[in-house]
Amino acid sequence: MNKKKINVIFPYNSVGGAFRSTYEISNRLTEIGYEVTVYFPFFAPFEGKSIFSLEGFFLFVRGIIRSLVRRNKITWFETCFRIRQVPLIHRRFIADADIIIANHWQTASKVYNLPLSKGEKYYFIRDVEQWAEYYPNEIEAFKLDMKRLVVAPWIEEFLDKELNLGVEAVITNGFNFQKFHVSNKDFLKKDITLSMIYSSHPMKGFEDAKLVFSRIKELYPNIKILLFGFEPEPKNLGFNFEYIRGAAGDEVKEIYKKTDIFFCPSLQEGFHNPPSEAMASKCAVLATAVGSVPFTMNNLENGIIVKPGDTNGMIQGLIKLIEDRSLRVELSKNANQSIKDLTWDKSIEKLDGLFSNQ
Repeated sequence: MNKKKINVIFPYNSVGGAFRSTYEISNRLTEIGYEVTVYFPFFAPFEGKSIFSLEGFFLFVRGIIRSLVRRNKITWFETCFRIRQVPLIHRRFIADADIIIANHWQTASKVYNLPLSKGEKYYFIRDVEQWAEYYPNEIEAFKLDMKRLVVAPWIEEFLDKELNLGVEAVITNGFNFQKFHVSNKDFLKKDITLSMIYSSHPMKGFEDAKLVFSRIKELYPNIKILLFGFEPEPKNLGFNFEYIRGAAGDEVKEIYKKTDIFFCPSLQEGFHNPPSEAMASKCAVLATAVGSVPFTMNNLENGIIVKPGDTNGMIQGLIKLIEDRSLRVELSKNANQSIKDLTWDKSIEKLDGLFSNQ
């Protein structure tokens, strides 16, 4: 039986967890026979801004530069689906298909307004960004008469309780465990490495992390703090650390391999891949109760969970993990076993069933 054609619509070509997860899904759907095409517009949306405003003009120029540099290339992720850069998300430039999936609120209304020949309309919701000034636009996008997919149970609960909206399915992120498999983790080394992904985005909680790291370095001067991310190295933090910029693929696996404790102080997340990646790599994880964490972790069973913004709880949890090697090792091993249930195979099977039966 011939599989269906799927259009996937992004507002721009960028790097991030939502992109990586969607690319993984697109690859896997392609592998089982779907014809998947991912689209990026050359002229990116302005996030609700007027092009005649200073911020709107900046977004316009930045979008053009990004489109000229990246075009339809995804250099940081291996892909097997079709990639198309088009002038605009418009019926003239989008091929006919059976299914079309909007990613991000900026593309939802554009997909909604396309003719049905472009595909049955889905909106894949990966976060609810109450902190953003475009939050009202996001809420209006949620209300559009499209079939909704969500990446985490908490988003399904939000849509139901706050907006009385239903979803077709919860499609959680999965993991390729071979990419994060660590066979020779050294649980007995003397010096502990504490790692965290660095981002200046306010919701990533780096201001809390600075306070926590400063206190931990006061108590344990020999502990190694390893930060990694895609932004320029942070400056003037007041403590020693190593920074790795642009890590991808095997380099990320090597970071997790030498990490004893992985720290996630986020204030809000959609799904939040890094804690699960660290769990798969046999790290002891301390994370805030956001995104997928309440779904994938049980406190003091396969990790330590604290409330967002609770810096004292973060400090006390890290002290516990640093001083109690047995607990650290137990949580690491339990995490590695429990996260194995979070597979892409299960998510793709659910998605395939949904698309096949529509």
